[in-house]
Amino acid sequence: MPDWLFGAVGSQNNIPDPTKAPYDANPTTAYTNGLWWAYLKSMNSYICPADRRNANFSLRKNKLSSYKTDAAVCSYQRVKQGMKVSAAWSPLCYLLWEPGDPGAANMMVWWDASSYPNVGEGLGGVHGPGGIISAVGGNVLYMKTNDFQRVSNETGKNLVWWAPDSANGR
Repeated sequence: MPDWLFGAVGSQNNIPDPTKAPYDANPTTAYTNGLWWAYLKSMNSYICPADRRNANFSLRKNKLSSYKTDAAVCSYQRVKQGMKVSAAWSPLCYLLWEPGDPGAANMMVWWDASSYPNVGEGLGGVHGPGGIISAVGGNVLYMKTNDFQRVSNETGKNLVWWAPDSANGR
């Protein structure tokens, strides 16, 4: 999955943890080889302040970002490398979102940097009834969780199900 967007490439068992050695002395080193670092250059851009206050934040595997990438960028694990942005059928396709607090019982939502747009991994209510979504084209919107869930339940290619290698986006 696209951990390379956020920072040092790890695996399910080796995701860089900026709170532990060797990163704790200089946490930015967990981020600097990620593709977005050249543009963001601030760890604070990766973490929502509301998320950091979440009691379950310290329990999860991936502490590099509050935002999850739509797994469409790697065709839901069918492709080993990420897709080019131009492969998305629309610049409005959702690229990132803030999942809700999955609770201690579902920390697997945070094992990597990408998610399926479903109830367990989709947009959460970190900011009340909705959350922040970023699209492939760079725009950002606030969307209600119920609206996100409605779109993710639709069949066929849409803004959340947009894998470029699939006719139905899944």
